[in-house]
Amino acid sequence: MAAKYPMKRPGTARELAARFGVSVRTVRRVQAQPRAEYEASSISRAKPWESLGMSRSNWYRLGKPERLIGGLDQNSPRPSTDPSPGTGGDHP
Repeated sequence: MAAKYPMKRPGTARELAARFGVSVRTVRRVQAQPRAEYEASSISRAKPWESLGMSRSNWYRLGKPERLIGGLDQNSPRPSTDPSPGTGGDHP
């Protein structure tokens, strides 16, 4: 049975059951999210790592990037390939 009014949980099922004088099972049943709705918003179902051409574990390791820029995400922990200023080059 799906929840009639799905919502964010303001507390644990045990806390809410004690507050309203009902069983924990009743609280969980009322708060349940329909499976189709859950799967529609599931990251595993969307598989964003496939559109980026990487494995799921790599996608998590890079901090769930939405898109790659220049081969790596901007928030990637890897060092950039650009030389830092003052390490040679044409600058005085």
